[in-house]
Amino acid sequence: MVGNWNSTTDPAIWEFWKLDSTELRGLSIEIKGKDSNILEEMRILWKDSGFVFIADVAENKEPVEFFLVKKEANRLRFQNKLHDFPKEISYQKIGHNSLRATIGGKNKSIKFLFVKR
Repeated sequence: MVGNWNSTTDPAIWEFWKLDSTELRGLSIEIKGKDSNILEEMRILWKDSGFVFIADVAENKEPVEFFLVKKEANRLRFQNKLHDFPKEISYQKIGHNSLRATIGGKNKSIKFLFVKR
C-alpha cells in the first residue's frame, strides 16, 4: 500500500501512503478540477493484540478504529460493527499497480479502484 495512488473515479481521489517506524500513514484527498479537499487521514498500526485501521474524518468527533478481521496475501479487511457507516474497510492489491478499496455495511458497498502513480 505504500505509495501514491490515483482513483479511476470522477471526482478523482488520491491516496498517499507512507511507512513510518511503527505504522502506515495515509491521506485521502478528493480532486475536483483545480480544487482539492482532504477526505480523511488514516493510520494502520499494531494496538494491544492486533492491527487497527484508524480513520480520522471531519464528520466524526473522534477517529474511528476498525480492527483487522482477515488478512490474506493481497487483501486486508478491517471491521467495526458498532460504527454507523462504513462497518468494513478492505484493501486488495491487484497486480503490481492497482489497488481496490471497498467500504461497506448496511447492505451498501462502495468500491474504489486506484492506480499507482
